[in-house]
Amino acid sequence: MPQFASAGTYPVSPAELQSLPNASLAKRLLSTLYDVFPLFGVAFLYTALAMVIAAQFGVEQTHLTTEQVGDNLVMRADDQFQPALHGAIYQLGMGISLLAFYTFFWRRSGQTLGMQAWRIRLIRADGRPLDVKTCLGRAVLGVLALFLLGIGYLWIPFNKRRLALHDLATGTRVVQLPKPQKSRAGEAPSVAPQREQPADQSS
Repeated sequence: MPQFASAGTYPVSPAELQSLPNASLAKRLLSTLYDVFPLFGVAFLYTALAMVIAAQFGVEQTHLTTEQVGDNLVMRADDQFQPALHGAIYQLGMGISLLAFYTFFWRRSGQTLGMQAWRIRLIRADGRPLDVKTCLGRAVLGVLALFLLGIGYLWIPFNKRRLALHDLATGTRVVQLPKPQKSRAGEAPSVAPQREQPADQSS
């Protein structure tokens, strides 16, 4: 089982981050799977907000009726039913909301909730701090890499540096954080030593 830990719970210097190995494809996919749960929450909140805004503009759901069946309230739709929230504007807003999730967490700490669970972290290959442009661009390219038959991720096991195509395009790396060693009460946790390796440079 993964340990929920982030770089913020034990000291990892910028120099140490650059020497860490790149994360495996399995860890990256598992962290993405974990992120599905908070993403559902983001989608729910966005939809709720969109419904409130739609109601303010007089958009009502039509061709949908409710009836009591025993102790249950059942909703029935006819052949002309269309969701009140649909179309390009709603879908665009949903996409922006999901991209904002990744951009916010990567810019803040380099880790989404799923990445914290599997102790992996996004960094820039040149050692500079992550900025909004890099995080947003990587989020967009990551979605494309996933939905285009996963080709962006399938590149990882076929190159020595274990970089996805969107890593190469944005000059980023996803590194595997070391396990924090157990410490006695009152002492700060320490980091398990890792074998040094040259910092990867994206091209």
